[in-house]
Amino acid sequence: MGFDKIMNPPGYILTDSLYLNTDIHYPGKFYASNRAGMKIEFDENYEMTAVVRANKYFTSSAKLGDDAYIIKNKKEQVLINGDGQNLTGIVFTEEADFGDNRIFDQENNRILIYTIR
Repeated sequence: MGFDKIMNPPGYILTDSLYLNTDIHYPGKFYASNRAGMKIEFDENYEMTAVVRANKYFTSSAKLGDDAYIIKNKKEQVLINGDGQNLTGIVFTEEADFGDNRIFDQENNRILIYTIR
């Protein structure tokens, strides 16, 4: 199994509709990406402990406000709070643009504008 790179913390893993911060919920673990895009979890002894599907692993992208974060994987972006809850209930495309209290996205040749309150 060839590895592509070691993932920078924090990572976020989607489980039961929450995006769990790996630094908080999985201390002592680190993640590497293989060439197929899967994320492999290792413990502090460098033993492989789990495989995380690529669509379930997100990386930190930006911070919006006091308790809002944008996380992303290769296809999607999500706006979450510090507890890992999706703030909008929407998963945005990788092309979405997060601006001042607005999110611009596109779908099926339509431009979508969401207001963040």
